[in-house]
Amino acid sequence: MQGGGTAEMASQAVPENVGGYPDAHKFLREGLPSYGFYVRHARNVRFDQVSVTPVAKDLRPEVVGGGDIEGIRYNGRAVE
Repeated sequence: MQGGGTAEMASQAVPENVGGYPDAHKFLREGLPSYGFYVRHARNVRFDQVSVTPVAKDLRPEVVGGGDIEGIRYNGRAVE
């Protein structure tokens, strides 16, 4: 993962763009609010033993819940 994300990127709202999936830049040109996974409209998803390492320092979190989620777990912790 390239990295280099800013705190401002972490707080951005992500518009719906069904036709843009799965390219993150189709949602927000600058990039999504996380450097790893942005999860939205999902139920009962588990990420176990997952690690994403940015090449450059990144101020965004590794995983972000984007709304309409339930039962999402990332390496043992709940994603909200």
